[in-house]
Amino acid sequence: MQESTTQIRGYRFRLYPTNPQEAAMFETLRLTRTLYNAGLEQRIVAYRKQGKTVTAYDQQKELTALKAECPEYAGVYSHVLQDALDRLDKAYKGFFARVKRGSAGTASSSSKSGTRRRASGSALASLWTRGDASTSRKSAQ
Repeated sequence: MQESTTQIRGYRFRLYPTNPQEAAMFETLRLTRTLYNAGLEQRIVAYRKQGKTVTAYDQQKELTALKAECPEYAGVYSHVLQDALDRLDKAYKGFFARVKRGSAGTASSSSKSGTRRRASGSALASLWTRGDASTSRKSAQ
């Protein structure tokens, strides 16, 4: 009997962006980092104030209102913003899995240098916690 083997190849490409392209990439990175931190703060505040758990799906439904409220996010593809919230959800679930095992610290936020720090206030989080960007529950009622 013949065994079939599949070989998966990986390729790496070096990017040489122009100055405007590099600036656009850094701006997108800044906006996704801000969204990640605001999403983390929204989850923390929602749990502390209302005892509610906010899911990635709940936060992703609010992206349309966020893009309307904050025009700088209009230039970022929706899938990029959704991915930032998916990464937050994965980190959050991992944190609580570690809590369950007894080996967890505090939830942390993304920073420019790649190191972690505790979440602090941001304009987006205050927008979310005020309920201005929340269309999912308020408009349905």
